[in-house]
Amino acid sequence: MNKPMLLLALLTTCAAPLCAQNFEVTRTTTRRAALFQTAEAPAPKADDNTFAAIEEKSKWRGIELEAWGGVVAAKRSMITTGLGVGFHLLNTMSLVFRLDYDHNLGSARDFRPQIRQGTLEAAVRFHVDFAENVAFYGTHGINLVAQFAYFQLDETRDGTDLGVVTSLGLGTVNSFGLEFGNKTWRGFVETGFRTQFFFIQDSDERAVRGYEDDIRKAFRFQWLAARLGVRLYF
Repeated sequence: MNKPMLLLALLTTCAAPLCAQNFEVTRTTTRRAALFQTAEAPAPKADDNTFAAIEEKSKWRGIELEAWGGVVAAKRSMITTGLGVGFHLLNTMSLVFRLDYDHNLGSARDFRPQIRQGTLEAAVRFHVDFAENVAFYGTHGINLVAQFAYFQLDETRDGTDLGVVTSLGLGTVNSFGLEFGNKTWRGFVETGFRTQFFFIQDSDERAVRGYEDDIRKAFRFQWLAARLGVRLYF
C-alpha cells in the first residue's frame, strides 16, 4: 500500500469516533433546548369555565323588556302578571324596574276579601351566562306596595255592597331564575320571596270590623312561587 492510501485510512479511522461523539453532543443539546422551550412556553389559555370567561359572555346585554305571569303563595294565593324594563350597567349587572299586579280568585264574601295589589319594584339584577343560550340571574331590591281588599259588609246582602281597606307599604324583593334562548329574546322562570310592611291604611270602622286579623297585619311575607315570562333584548 502506498503512502497516500495509508494516510487516508489512518485519518478515516481517527475521525470516526470524533464524528460519533459530535453527533451525540448535538442530539443532547437539541433535547435540552426542547426542554427549555417547553418550560418557557406561555400558560395555556383559560378555558370557558373560568369566571373571567363567563363575565366576558355576559357583555352583550342592553335594554331589556319583559312580561310574565305566575303564582304568589301568601295567606291567600294570588295570580300575578307584570311588565318590566331593565338597563345594562356593568358586565354582569342591570338596573331593573318592574310593575306587578296580583289578585286572588273567587268572589268576595264574609271573612274572605278579594285582594287587588299593585307593586312597583326597583332592583339590581346580576346575571352570568354559563353557555351561549343559558344564563342564571338574581334580582334584589325594594318595592312600593298599594293594596285594596274588598269584602261584603253583610253576608246576607249581595256582592254589590262591598267594603274596602286600602293599604300602602314598603318592602323588599329577592328572586332567582334561569333564562334561555338567543340574544334577541329569552324565556325565563324564577322563584323567590318578598316582604311587605304596611304603614298607611284607610277604611271606615264598620268595614274593618271582624277583619283585623286578616287585613290589618302590618308585616307580611309572600313567596313568589313561580314566574314564567319572556325577556326581549335591544
